Amino acid sequence: ACSPAMSGHTARSPYGSWGPEVRLILVGNIGCGKTTSADTILGQPSHVSGGRSRSCQRRNGTFDHRSLVLVEAPRWYWSGGKMEESVRKETQRAMTLVAPGPHAILLLVPVNQFTEMEGQVPAELKEVFGEEVLGHTMVLLTCGDYLMGSKEEEYLQREDPGLRQIIAQCGGRYHFINNRQQQNREQVQQLLEKIKFSFILKGKEFMEMLFLSQKRSCTISFPLASSASSSSSSFPPAASDTSVTSELRLVLLGRSGSGKSTAGNIILGQEVFRTLPDSLTAVTQDSEKKKKVVEGRRVAVVDTADWFNSEKTPEEVRAQISACVTLSSPGPHVFLFCVPLDQPAKSELQALAALEFVFGREAVQKHTVVLFTHADQLKASEKDDGVEAYIAAQRTDLLKLVERCRDRFHVLEWGSDGPEQSNVSELLEKVDQTVQEAGGQYYSCPAFKEAEDRVRQRQVEIVRERKRNNLEE
Repeated sequence: ACSPAMSGHTARSPYGSWGPEVRLILVGNIGCGKTTSADTILGQPSHVSGGRSRSCQRRNGTFDHRSLVLVEAPRWYWSGGKMEESVRKETQRAMTLVAPGPHAILLLVPVNQFTEMEGQVPAELKEVFGEEVLGHTMVLLTCGDYLMGSKEEEYLQREDPGLRQIIAQCGGRYHFINNRQQQNREQVQQLLEKIKFSFILKGKEFMEMLFLSQKRSCTISFPLASSASSSSSSFPPAASDTSVTSELRLVLLGRSGSGKSTAGNIILGQEVFRTLPDSLTAVTQDSEKKKKVVEGRRVAVVDTADWFNSEKTPEEVRAQISACVTLSSPGPHVFLFCVPLDQPAKSELQALAALEFVFGREAVQKHTVVLFTHADQLKASEKDDGVEAYIAAQRTDLLKLVERCRDRFHVLEWGSDGPEQSNVSELLEKVDQTVQEAGGQYYSCPAFKEAEDRVRQRQVEIVRERKRNNLEE
């Protein structure tokens, strides 16, 4: 009973390429909230009467200069534990309404209403759309207001295990939406960011590296004390300082102009990353790694390009994420998320959501520190009571970022009048505290483990090549 267009045996995937139009199919059991969720996503109410709920409904709209096409599949009715045949055929028709193919299928499940019928949906989706469908499906948890103040992770832990199983079958992809707050466009922005990165990461080679081994279930591993990098020999000699026993790996993330490269230079104590303060375009185009002994310890800093930029192609994003993973292998101790204090934090929450989607929830919750930059650009009146007081009193947008990272942040000082060295020492103390709270370990997931294996394999090949060349000489 598989739709020919979704059989998965053709050379071309039925799923769409990422462009100016986003196409989505909404499916779920009766009462799951498809129409109200579509209203929230589109930011406009439906004008279709409820009597047409047994047929597919195509709706159009825009969000952030991007066209949206949503198809509400018919209400799913079950008879004797199986979906009614007429409903199944009408659901298959949804694919023809999102030609050349959907970017994602949203499987709607209401909060606190998981039943045995929901547990049957993944198998039915494969019957309707083909075996590959779950690789393009995200669970959309509706009625987010029913969380009643509970955190999303807490809800998922206490909910029926069947829900967690469905999310796992969908590659760990899920999103909560509150249809009682349709004016909250941020939740829609985060949903579309997750869908975008889900699509971008579909690149075969990158997906194999990132997800295949453990279905995106990132874990924390390897103690800090034994985490010396295999490339540590590239450090300058530490003279007689015997306290240098391990490598601290930091990854700088953030949008263009957030001060990543300057922050890296301040942390390492010298100009190692190229900066152009007055440049209107991104200076860092490719990820770069620099190492130095700082306060008696080896510190490796990875400066990254802005892979959160929505204008980049999927191929560019995959290449930049892969470079970040390789350079910080076997895993970073902390992600330093650079946020300029003198600018509105318009895209930073979405960037955190993207970071969480790519590397896993614990990457943000346990291993990310918000690094506030450009403090020297604030007005004198804004700094009278201190930068922290300014953030607390006037910048709710920045407070949200700090809350997402479990209240971990640091204000990086720079400029001729700033005590940079003591400020860096304070930052490293916060990094150490973050690592200790995470179990004294660096962050790792299948992507980092795979990258480490590749690095080691390449080192073995280089040694073999050298031996072979020596023999030939």
